[in-house]
Amino acid sequence: MTLEEKRKVKQAAATFVVLFVLFNILISARILTHRLPQNQWQLNTIRAETYVFKKNTWKYVVLGSSLTFRIAPGVDREDAYVMAFAGDSAFTGLEIIRRSGKVPEYIFVEVNTLGMQPDEGKIQPLFSLQGKLRRAVHAFREENTPLNFIMYPVARAILGISEGISNLAGRIAPSYKEEEKKWSTYDPFRGAVPPENKKAGEPIPQKVESEPVIVPENLRSTAETKKVEEALIRLQGAVRDVESRGAKVVFFEMPMLPSRRTDSYKMLKLKLDELFPPDHYKRVPQADDRNLVYSDGLHLDMPSSLSYAKFLMGFFPDAKPPSR
Repeated sequence: MTLEEKRKVKQAAATFVVLFVLFNILISARILTHRLPQNQWQLNTIRAETYVFKKNTWKYVVLGSSLTFRIAPGVDREDAYVMAFAGDSAFTGLEIIRRSGKVPEYIFVEVNTLGMQPDEGKIQPLFSLQGKLRRAVHAFREENTPLNFIMYPVARAILGISEGISNLAGRIAPSYKEEEKKWSTYDPFRGAVPPENKKAGEPIPQKVESEPVIVPENLRSTAETKKVEEALIRLQGAVRDVESRGAKVVFFEMPMLPSRRTDSYKMLKLKLDELFPPDHYKRVPQADDRNLVYSDGLHLDMPSSLSYAKFLMGFFPDAKPPSR
């Protein structure tokens, strides 16, 4: 390598260091704030890193799967945090709480997918050298990936064009505008609902009596049932750990269509009652889901997710009015 080539390499390295330090300052000082996560995996990672790396200690933490993932915009309290992961279960969130040492006063655990194992691939990096670097340097965190900042204005421009087209189409064919409104209930930039749709989540569902769990006898000894039981026994150890550190665990069930309540799921609920007796562990009552809408037959659409969020917050002890 010639002297000129070495000089250029040093210049490039120095430029990179200066830009990296400046980028980190802009993020830390909250000058750069608008970002758009690119995919579901990244959103999951951001939710986990936010819980572990931020100094906040929330009073209420809601754990769950993709079923609970969508209620996050509706849990609009400063003392509450939703750590739900699409494609995962509440068990992963519980393990993150245990290992982080940040134990809230109340942990609300979604029961729908508790038969799954905690995802070590999501948990381990948070507490490794990689996690320590991300905790110390904001620019290394997943939410601060440079492309996230680039995608925000690009997506806003695209949505602006789309809104212009839909307004034009609405004037030409009013029914088109009404249909388009139904699908415009989620703002991906803030994870919140646009102002014109803030009332879309009404009415709040009411509680109903839980249906008795009836499981066919031939299902009680299958290999799948044993896997569920083993997972719940591991969960029992995790719950006892957070309880020993002052947390109170409350179980809740996200609404599901009757066709999705399989015999295996019923077995999970039966085993849950055996290992976590209702006289010791509180349950959020089942919600009347007659007014709720499912976007894909399994997950609630955004207005219904907001409704359920308000329903769930009604069972937070010492509940305060929403912040907005």
